[in-house]
Amino acid sequence: MTTPSTPRKYGVEIEFTGISQQAAAAAINAAGVVAEVQGYNHRTCPVWKVVTDASCGLEVVSPILQGEDGIQQIRKVCDALTDAGAKVNRRCGYHVHLDVSDFELSHFKNLLKLWVKFEDVFDSFQPPSRRSNANTFCQSNLGRFGAIDTPEAQAQSCRRAFEAIDRASSMEELRNIFYSRYHKLNVQAYFRHRTIEIRHHSGTLNADKAANWVLLMMELYDTARRAKTVRVRPSNGEAGIARHKWFFQRTTPKGLRGFFTKRARQLERAAA
Repeated sequence: MTTPSTPRKYGVEIEFTGISQQAAAAAINAAGVVAEVQGYNHRTCPVWKVVTDASCGLEVVSPILQGEDGIQQIRKVCDALTDAGAKVNRRCGYHVHLDVSDFELSHFKNLLKLWVKFEDVFDSFQPPSRRSNANTFCQSNLGRFGAIDTPEAQAQSCRRAFEAIDRASSMEELRNIFYSRYHKLNVQAYFRHRTIEIRHHSGTLNADKAANWVLLMMELYDTARRAKTVRVRPSNGEAGIARHKWFFQRTTPKGLRGFFTKRARQLERAAA
């Protein structure tokens, strides 16, 4: 089991269908994690809350989590929902919020640059329904800057994105660049929760996928926090799996490279 490399706080939203709110809460409580049924709200609660969701039916929202205990809670919740008969479909997503209260403007810029630079790599970890601009609820951040249908077009759009990010002199200006909360990397969450939300991941009740995605995103954020600079994406005609080596060299997520490389290969074979 990989342990978070930093004490950064985080939270998750797990969308699902197939069972009632009451059944979901009962299953989670039986697994030793405190949960309760609530009406739809945006409050941060001290327990897991099971609420309605407009896109797919229901979602369970975590309290503020931290460290290995938080990862274990995510695993228990996923397993409990699965055992209770919950399902996910293409309308479901798995969202992660990471605390950025320690970020300065330069760190936010680094994070956004890392995201647009490696969005094609993150796409390779997701099914086709979450790639590019295929999903209304998690649109491409890179696509804000031009075509993304070829590696060469992605590189050109990445250069334009870097230029726009460099020009921003405040969080408000970054917010205006990525103006919708329905981007894969949601900057708007900062102004409500002091987090940056990752909406990219497909719906999942698989404990390994859920836990490892949090750990990978935490490593990405910590890379943004410690990086002195982020170089723009090269125009070398590579995309997706072919660029894994550059991403993993930059972020060095211990214990995660094998998992996500295998995941990308499985998705590649399924699409063939």
